[in-house]
Amino acid sequence: MNIKKLFTLTIIIFLLSGLVLAKEKKKVNYKKKITLEYGFTHDYKSGESFKKLEKKIVVKYNNKGNLIERAVYKSIYKSHRTLSLIEKRKYKYDIKGNKIEEVEYRSDGSPLSKIKYKYDNKGNIIGKAYHKPNGSLDWKREYKYKYDKKGNKIKESWNIPGGLIYKCKYNNKEYLIEENAYYGRDGSLDYTKKYKYDKKGNEIERVEYHSNGFLVYQLKLKYKYDSKGNKKEMETHKLVGSSAGRKWKYKFDSKENKIEEVWYNPDGSLDLIQEFKYKYDKKGNKIEEATYIPENQLIDLTEYKYEY
Repeated sequence: MNIKKLFTLTIIIFLLSGLVLAKEKKKVNYKKKITLEYGFTHDYKSGESFKKLEKKIVVKYNNKGNLIERAVYKSIYKSHRTLSLIEKRKYKYDIKGNKIEEVEYRSDGSPLSKIKYKYDNKGNIIGKAYHKPNGSLDWKREYKYKYDKKGNKIKESWNIPGGLIYKCKYNNKEYLIEENAYYGRDGSLDYTKKYKYDKKGNEIERVEYHSNGFLVYQLKLKYKYDSKGNKKEMETHKLVGSSAGRKWKYKFDSKENKIEEVWYNPDGSLDLIQEFKYKYDKKGNKIEEATYIPENQLIDLTEYKYEY
């Protein structure tokens, strides 16, 4: 399997693997984080591998742990060894920690656009105002919400023609069990997501139906947890129409870091096994993440550096 295929499928898996009930965000214990992503070129005749820095991400936080700046550097051409700035954003917050302003910059440092946010008393975004580089208003997006008697959000919509309208259902424990998205222009269904939980409230199954008038694919996810509630295994099965689709299985360590990923072909045969290894500093922050395929071949390496 070539590296391009590995990269593409890894992105797909990443998008499919998130939990619906996100755990409380951990406050960072550093002011700055630098992520360095390396790729490898393998010479199969000599057995040697050559490492190349492909991407750098620099993020900064304020003393409350809010992200205040993010810059991304990347090789524009494969032959280039130097990285160029391709994206930079700065953020501002109110006293409640809500993001109220986001400014995007060009590679030369000049402003490209600005977004200003407004919130309701529940912390939901009710408005986004997009501004041009000269500060003049470009356009607005306004959001509307409906809640049940227990305060759960049951409907979300915005004022863009054709924009999606979301409707949600909850069980008697107030866990989200169903989410439907409809197109505002005609009310047709875009997708449905259904969720199941164990007795401790952990999500153990998710099924997605994508429509547009017919079933495009069905995505089924199953989770297993250890005694402390940490996710330890996950299985993903994608069905395309009525045909058997791909299946993935994952294993996690006590920190819920993925340590193994197994891919299966639609016929059930084994496609690939990947292993992930990590290193941490004395403060418990991750400083290295390495991806291996069989025969201990290193294919991806990410390093993290911090300023405290």
